[in-house]
Amino acid sequence: GTEGLAALFAAGRVRKIICSYPRAQRCDIFDALYKADKVELELNPQGTLSERMRAAGAGIPGFYTATGIGTELADGKEIRNFDGRDYVFETALKGDLALIAAYKGDRWGNLLYKRSQRNFGPVMAAAEVFTLDQVQKLSRNQLSWRAAQEIDEGLYVNLGIGLPTLCTNFIPADREVVLHSENGILGAGPNPPKGEEDRDLINASKEYITLVKGASVFVHSDAFAMIRGGHIDLALLGAFEVSAGGDLANWTTGDPKFPPGVGGAMDLAAGAKAVWALTQHVTKSGAPKIVNTCSYPLTSAEVVTKIFTDLAVIDVTDNGLLVREMVAGLSLDDLQTVTEPKLTAANDLKVLAPPAV
Repeated sequence: GTEGLAALFAAGRVRKIICSYPRAQRCDIFDALYKADKVELELNPQGTLSERMRAAGAGIPGFYTATGIGTELADGKEIRNFDGRDYVFETALKGDLALIAAYKGDRWGNLLYKRSQRNFGPVMAAAEVFTLDQVQKLSRNQLSWRAAQEIDEGLYVNLGIGLPTLCTNFIPADREVVLHSENGILGAGPNPPKGEEDRDLINASKEYITLVKGASVFVHSDAFAMIRGGHIDLALLGAFEVSAGGDLANWTTGDPKFPPGVGGAMDLAAGAKAVWALTQHVTKSGAPKIVNTCSYPLTSAEVVTKIFTDLAVIDVTDNGLLVREMVAGLSLDDLQTVTEPKLTAANDLKVLAPPAV
């Protein structure tokens, strides 16, 4: 497969795996890495593996078990005899981060599991310093919804490719916001209902849109004259990375397999009166996207003033990054674990809880 642990293997993020049965279905990526000696494998009997994690969560440094006695898995470990039977000593297995799939979660970090989904979840959560379960993160629609609620009445706004374009569908109906598109539109509206798309009416992301009452269409060059002339109040842009100082990198990762694309992002970052970044908080491999210094080529320096992620809403200030909102069940220390720059909680820190949109 290409999801979950397989994605971490493919990204080269795993050096060692401790498990009981690595021969799962669709494990081609692991197989290739193991055969090439690029990943280390430590085998544990499954019950022993579970107990090692449980012991860590209970503050027990280790335990003796009869499982594995007389096999290669006991080699090099302490053996003791109790009541005429040999036992091998196993150490507790404590981690720094647990990624757990759960059915529901609350702001305190309590998790509900659906049917057999529980599996190793509770012992893994107890054994880790930080647990991030997938139910905490916002969906793409929820992230875009939250950003849309922040846009003030009367602003002229450009929505960049990707997550920002979804905001079109979530701007409050009673709030007048004029949406600008680089291909020559003022007054872009929500996506049309299925079956009512007009191939001659698209935005700069080549997505079907509608026009609001009073909309205007014009030549492409005039759209950029508006941007360069400082007539766009706010630009919402996607991001590969955002730095502590508000630097934005969103046009290339330097990966030859991933073609670069500048589009209008540089014009918007340089010309809009304000720039907000919308992005997932971490990459697919789990690396922070909010960093001390951008490692990717910059789109523009010191332009981002607010960051919306699937975990938090963060202001970029002269005194550093200020966390305004966080998803339920996440502490500031938890968020800091997946963020490079130092974070400070706002005095009125709120729970980030969009509706199910």
